[in-house]
Amino acid sequence: MINYILSIIYIIIFIFNLYFIGYTVFDKTKKLPLKIVYSYLLYKLFTSAFGCIVKLFKLPFTVYFILMILFWIGIYIYAIYKKKKNNIHITKENIKEDLKQTWFIKVIAIILIFFSISNVQYHWYGNHLDDGYYVNSVSDYVNGVDTYKTNPANGLNQVSKFDAYSLNMWQIESAFYAKLFHIDAAVFLKFAQGFIGYWLYAIIILAFLNKILTKEKRKKYKYKLQFIPICTILFMFQFDVLSFLINFISGWQYGNAMYYGSMLVRTSGIFLLLLPLIDKKKLTFKDIFIYGIISFILITQSSVALPVIIIVALSYLITYLIFEKKSKIILPLLLLLIIIVGVILPNISNINIRPILLFKANSKSIIFYVSCIKIIILEK
Repeated sequence: MINYILSIIYIIIFIFNLYFIGYTVFDKTKKLPLKIVYSYLLYKLFTSAFGCIVKLFKLPFTVYFILMILFWIGIYIYAIYKKKKNNIHITKENIKEDLKQTWFIKVIAIILIFFSISNVQYHWYGNHLDDGYYVNSVSDYVNGVDTYKTNPANGLNQVSKFDAYSLNMWQIESAFYAKLFHIDAAVFLKFAQGFIGYWLYAIIILAFLNKILTKEKRKKYKYKLQFIPICTILFMFQFDVLSFLINFISGWQYGNAMYYGSMLVRTSGIFLLLLPLIDKKKLTFKDIFIYGIISFILITQSSVALPVIIIVALSYLITYLIFEKKSKIILPLLLLLIIIVGVILPNISNINIRPILLFKANSKSIIFYVSCIKIIILEK
């Protein structure tokens, strides 16, 4: 029971920190959801960078722990400095406004996390070694195990090598809080980080909506926007029902493993990557730099972010060139380059066949046709 109490304390402190950083460091950003997302990205930039340094040079976990302590001290000193310099006050009205805009998100996140930890069937089958690998990985950091020479899945010795898992920094980040708050790794990941995963996903969608909607619509639907991301969460959570309408990979993770680093990429990666781009008539170096920072953050959560980053960049670039008057030469050359690269790069048939089969299956889904019709209507 104590582990759950400590997890609740961690959740409250962590969310409060994001709000405090958002209100002080990003005081010029007017929209509340964007403040939270920007503060989260700033936080993730440092935690991911620290993780890369520690893992690249094979430094002990203690170094990462110290760096994280110094980060929180440093960011708080800077936030307090900004608060005093700009005379920023977090009032009761700010708190009331937040509750009005996001109260339902918090309620649903609480309900879903209790459903998730009660969904015990996936603790025994379907999960294979996913949970065992990640939970043990975090536990190894906390307990001082040499993570560079130990296989987290079985505890046996292994030769240290660079692979896709080497890019994952969320385990070492989670280990910091599990050790700091003295929380069991399994409870911390499935309960505390699971809740943060549901809450954060809804906040990111809410921030995205605040970016794409006009000022008039934002004002009109200010307190109703929070219900939109909730609909998507509920659909994803009950993937057994959704699978009758559309096929997707690892659907069980939405209801049982929102703490995975890859879930940030899968659920919110596209929205985060588009945040610095969608309201720009002309891209600047700053926009591209921010896109690069977000890409780095996503890559350090899971290597599955790489194709998402490339596809979003190419899709945005193609869309931008279509509406650019000087794109008659550049756009065909870009499309030709994509085709050439696609032909040159080696094809792995046993891997390639799965997305092809998924696309064929989903092209017969009613959701596919409704989406196409919706796009045509919006285009007109």
